[in-house]
Amino acid sequence: AETWLHDGIPLTAKVAADGWIHWGHENRLARGQWSVGGQRISPSRIPHPTLMICPREDAIVPPACARPLARLLPHARMVEPATGHIGTLV
Repeated sequence: AETWLHDGIPLTAKVAADGWIHWGHENRLARGQWSVGGQRISPSRIPHPTLMICPREDAIVPPACARPLARLLPHARMVEPATGHIGTLV
């Protein structure tokens, strides 16, 4: 289980909205609807090589949410380890 989510450290409203609502539930980045400082971020226009690690057992960012972004990035390499969100970080 990803128990670090319940450790009591508060998130700012903006971080929570971007991380949980805009990215997680609305998938704004993959849909080309996410912006930073008023500038829309388009994954298909990112020219840099990108390593995406998409753990197969991730309960925080399910693979079905992460894979569409990998398809949009022109130079993405995707690795899918048999672990969860925190296991990938460790």
